[in-house]
Amino acid sequence: ARELGFLPSGGKNTRQILEGCCDGSIQALWLVDADPFALYPDRDLVERALESVEFLVVQDSIQGEAFEYASVVLPSTAFPEQDGTYVNAERRVQRIAQILPPRGRAKPVWRIGTEMLLRSEGIPPYFGVKDVLAEIARTVPAFEGVSWDALDGEGIVLSTRRTSEEAPEVTGRPL
Repeated sequence: ARELGFLPSGGKNTRQILEGCCDGSIQALWLVDADPFALYPDRDLVERALESVEFLVVQDSIQGEAFEYASVVLPSTAFPEQDGTYVNAERRVQRIAQILPPRGRAKPVWRIGTEMLLRSEGIPPYFGVKDVLAEIARTVPAFEGVSWDALDGEGIVLSTRRTSEEAPEVTGRPL
């Protein structure tokens, strides 16, 4: 996330978000692959929050309890239902290949977010995972030279060596 310029800016924690839903200071909530009933210990607070929030989007590949409270459900694909890339703990970028067809109208998480953003700006979404990786390689110094075709086999380990002149300025944008 740091390589992409996303830096935490001291936002709200889970309890504060749920309390904000209860007191009306948060009027819309979008849950992405995170059912608070399964992840947060105070079930009563979760239930009050999801009952109180005016507009709830639940985006997930697994139908959890939060679905019952959703204003809108956006079905997302599970890991084996999508193509893409990931970076493991040793900074190795690897491709993942779809091995199962998506269920129903499910889409990959990245595509749902991208389509929502582009449609809100009146731009039709038109690209796929290769285009996303190409954009990351174009804009993120650590990914320079990484391409879809180069990720066959064992993938590519991202370089961690940089001189002070090469190191990107970390300005970030709030999450």
